[in-house]
Amino acid sequence: LESKIWKTSELHYFNRQTPVMPGLNQLKENTGHYILQNWLLRIIEDLHSYMDTKSVLKLCTNFQNNPAAILLHELGENYREAFDLKLQTMLSEGKSQEVDMKISAVTTFYKYLRAVHGKQDFRLVQTSLFSKLIQFWGQNNLDFAWLESELLERSTPGDIGSLVYILFCSQPQDNSKEKKPLDCLNPEFLLKLGQKFTKVSQKIGISNKSSVGEENNGASSTPQQSLKQILDNMNQNN
Repeated sequence: LESKIWKTSELHYFNRQTPVMPGLNQLKENTGHYILQNWLLRIIEDLHSYMDTKSVLKLCTNFQNNPAAILLHELGENYREAFDLKLQTMLSEGKSQEVDMKISAVTTFYKYLRAVHGKQDFRLVQTSLFSKLIQFWGQNNLDFAWLESELLERSTPGDIGSLVYILFCSQPQDNSKEKKPLDCLNPEFLLKLGQKFTKVSQKIGISNKSSVGEENNGASSTPQQSLKQILDNMNQNN
């Protein structure tokens, strides 16, 4: 190459600008962080069964890597802990628009509500998830009318049953200083939810007639117990 006589046209090659991929100049300076983070999440998802979860989770907490900690909780089916971290992350990131935060919170709630359905103590976990959602809404002065509309629109028949159980059948947490979810919601929403529940139960052929046999046998049941029985029957049919 040293003995080669370079032409002007050839030298222009080395003075050219490096080609830029479409959209590359729009990437953030810390793009490398996001690439590494995505790889970390993928490694955790693929290899979590071989990991010492407690140690890795502690490491994620120490480094304040909430996305990795959330994923570990999800893989371990610890949905209450995952939801807590998810809500904390939303606040710490400072969502540019309130509507983004609301949509993300409700979407995550439904994701975990459905993921835990049918598992051991799922009613207790679902009740806790809903309480956390209501608490988050109240503490951040978000619009409850918007939340109620989303709950009615997004809920599947299974979700309707879960919400009815949470609001009318779950045991109150005596140690909690927060308002009960039932006290934060509009009576009109509760009425609409009840109407949806009635349609769902009638559609699958379940009603409070299932408790008549018990009453005839001398065993009386409260309205709450009858409602629980209907919900249990609905859960068996899903």
